[in-house]
Amino acid sequence: MLGLFAFSIMVFAVVAVPAKSGGVVCEKSKFPYFVADSTQCDRFYKCEDLKSTEMLCEDGMVFVEELQKCDLPFHVDCTSRPNLQPPKGFGNCSRLNGLFPVNSRCDQHFWCRDGQEILIECAPGLVYDVKQGVCEFPDIALRPGCLPEQFLGFTCPKITGEKMLKFGDHERLAKPSDCRYFYKCMSNGLPRLGGCELGKVFNHETGFCDLPKNVKGCEHYYDKGSS
Repeated sequence: MLGLFAFSIMVFAVVAVPAKSGGVVCEKSKFPYFVADSTQCDRFYKCEDLKSTEMLCEDGMVFVEELQKCDLPFHVDCTSRPNLQPPKGFGNCSRLNGLFPVNSRCDQHFWCRDGQEILIECAPGLVYDVKQGVCEFPDIALRPGCLPEQFLGFTCPKITGEKMLKFGDHERLAKPSDCRYFYKCMSNGLPRLGGCELGKVFNHETGFCDLPKNVKGCEHYYDKGSS
């Protein structure tokens, strides 16, 4: 999950293109440096020899003054400079670069680079978080249309009183349609999908993963190619 985002950052951290001269007053410096525009998040200025050159990040990127580079917008605060260049994207890439949701699927998104798209699918039980640009548990993402109960098709039993949860921050319940998976009912009352390693199934009596031969009804799970 996080690895994909880190890879995206590494690939997207590219050199921006000059636009025109002017914009800010540059201070004397031995080395060139960059200054963010005050109103537009993907525009900045290169200061060199007391002269400023206006520059634009590639479409879909925004400028991070602290890092002196263009980056993906998910962890950049653009509230004080909300303007952006007109989008140049097409098809499933609303901008040439970035990560964009698949409207019909909670667990997929498009990874776009220079307008070329790659379809990415999240691991089972995760949804694409449009705010963070990563695959995340649905009870953390809380993405409209992809809320936990809606996405997983499961509602946790209500927790009454001061009941202690068996596994610290959650309870575990079997997924009837698949021996390998189970539901984690979190302390917030919302479900997550859990799963066992290959070769094991969920034992609803112990709440842990076990060998198929020890779980009634799941003895032949892997014989049927259900993994």
